[in-house]
Amino acid sequence: MTILPRSPVVLALGEALAGTPFARSTWAVGGAVRDAWLGRERDGDTDVVTESPLEDLLNALDAKGWPTVARYPRFGTAALRIAGATAEVVQARAESYAPDSRKPDVRPAVIDFVQRKLALINTDWES
Repeated sequence: MTILPRSPVVLALGEALAGTPFARSTWAVGGAVRDAWLGRERDGDTDVVTESPLEDLLNALDAKGWPTVARYPRFGTAALRIAGATAEVVQARAESYAPDSRKPDVRPAVIDFVQRKLALINTDWES
């Protein structure tokens, strides 16, 4: 599969991750994938999911010049500024909720994440 042609963020991430351990464990998901399939240009943020430890991925991208603008370790999420746009990055996870809270308890879990996010698309950044 090829890299999504209409997403500057996905192209930039693909170049940064090529040849790294993150290349086969990090995917674009959500609206960027949908819009690429529909042939639309995308101005909004890009959602990214990784099976890798999130902090390891963020540190690798920081070393490439893309600092994290927000980190939420309790929830396994972060925001990056890449190619002039925002990328929301999340570690694949399972969530559970206490009855008295809207904030999830999270734990890494690939299968649970994939079952909840049926539109997960591997952009195969090492094509």
